Amino acid sequence: MIQRIQSVFLIAFSLCMIVVAIAPLSKITDSNEIFTLYSTNITNVKGESQTTILFITQGILTYFTAIIGFITILLYKRRKLQMLLCMINMCFIFLLCNLIVLLALNSLPSSSAHITFKITAVLPVISFILLILSYRAIKKDEELVRSLNRIR
Repeated sequence: MIQRIQSVFLIAFSLCMIVVAIAPLSKITDSNEIFTLYSTNITNVKGESQTTILFITQGILTYFTAIIGFITILLYKRRKLQMLLCMINMCFIFLLCNLIVLLALNSLPSSSAHITFKITAVLPVISFILLILSYRAIKKDEELVRSLNRIR
């Protein structure tokens, strides 16, 4: 299970998504306040947090994709289902990337505010690439098994 390269890609994907769920995504500086954007809320320097339905959706989506990644690793005998879960996760990651940018732009308190994205905001893109690599490796395994079945 872990010997296969797609398992390594899927573990790296899941770890990236856990980091996205825990670490701050961006920092918004205004003339008089500093806000930090997390996957589940936005907090200011005083520690006051604000949560909306979009933040809850983003948090659930982040945790959900990480869980699906771990489940996909465990389904190593069912490669077609693995490929399907990878494709579903790719769609969720695409949605999550758009949601991160949307929430960062909608959280601006004024037009003079400045957004600084952290490295964790790039991790969903890296996770998307890891999913593509794992999908290709799973597909290659499936083609190898089918070719061996033809030879028999």
